[in-house]
Amino acid sequence: MENLADITLAGYLIKILRVKTKLSYKELYDEVSKCYDTLRRSDGSKYTGDLAKALKGCLTSSEIFVEVGENVWGIRESEAKLYEEKTTKKLKALINRKKGKTAPKKQGGAGGQEYDDDGGSSVGGDDNEKEAPVQE
Repeated sequence: MENLADITLAGYLIKILRVKTKLSYKELYDEVSKCYDTLRRSDGSKYTGDLAKALKGCLTSSEIFVEVGENVWGIRESEAKLYEEKTTKKLKALINRKKGKTAPKKQGGAGGQEYDDDGGSSVGGDDNEKEAPVQE
């Protein structure tokens, strides 16, 4: 199965951290800044906010990423795989709906933990807030 989760910020970070195992916030910021404008949220929309804010939220707001040193990040592989499976499934369903192949809607709220692709919730916060691009 193609890993569509790679087009999300969290998915891209997972991909990077599988290769390099652990990276500093600055290294992650520099890597993501090369393609941030091409990444998508799990609903298919573009990221519109500041990269620093999105990256910080993604790293700190889910169980996928773990701080393994002072401002050095790694992944929890089991959580990363779960995120990739759920996000790929969600994006495939979205693509099929856009092509006119409607997928049945999931009923009820029971189930595993859901991860937002930017690591945060859509409630609160202001995309216009600016943070320094590098944490020290």
